[in-house]
Amino acid sequence: MITCVILDDELPSVELLTHFCLKSGVLQIALATTDAIEAHHFIKNNQVDLLFCDIQMPEISGIDFVRNLKIKQQIQVIFTTAFSEYAVTGFDLEATDYLLKPFNFARFLSAVEKAETKLLSSPVSEEEDQQADYLFIKAGVKGKYSKINMDDIEYVASDGNYISLYHNGAVSLSNQSLKELEAILPKSKFMRVHKSYIISKARISKVQGYTLRLQNHDIDISIGDSYRESFFNFLKSRTI
Repeated sequence: MITCVILDDELPSVELLTHFCLKSGVLQIALATTDAIEAHHFIKNNQVDLLFCDIQMPEISGIDFVRNLKIKQQIQVIFTTAFSEYAVTGFDLEATDYLLKPFNFARFLSAVEKAETKLLSSPVSEEEDQQADYLFIKAGVKGKYSKINMDDIEYVASDGNYISLYHNGAVSLSNQSLKELEAILPKSKFMRVHKSYIISKARISKVQGYTLRLQNHDIDISIGDSYRESFFNFLKSRTI
């Protein structure tokens, strides 16, 4: 799930972008606002993957907003505006895309797919990896999300069209793919050991041959052929 912030001077545009984000199924709205100062403080203090940013705003232009937003996290920017003359400046700032108002859902999705591709291909720094300590998952009701702390996640299993997150004795379902979740989970804490499993390194209680068990779980999880080298390198680094 891609965490995004919407900043637009016009409330109807905020509402439209909110509708499109929810409709996309891959975007999680952390903040939707017309207040540039609020957006600036939020982005500086929270993990955000994608910013939808209007260009013409009364307090500060979107161009200056992005230019002055000095943050360590890798954030993708999609500019939204009714004025095409800003396109070149937007791309000079390495914006992911530039949506010229009015735009439809198909054009919106095209921009989001560009951002998703860049996010999945961007290396995660060690500092960012350590800072990622929670995630949100859809709670089964439209527009409702549940927060799950990373340290509470025991393992994740893929089952057909959805994945199951096991955390603190509970199970949460998501229609996200295991590959998408793998890109979000911090590699310092989790690793994929099978095409159908991601496990918490800290929860491993036993390894025997090519299977492992986790604390408080009786199932044997196979270590897949493609993941054995990386797993046993990890195991070797923790063996005395």
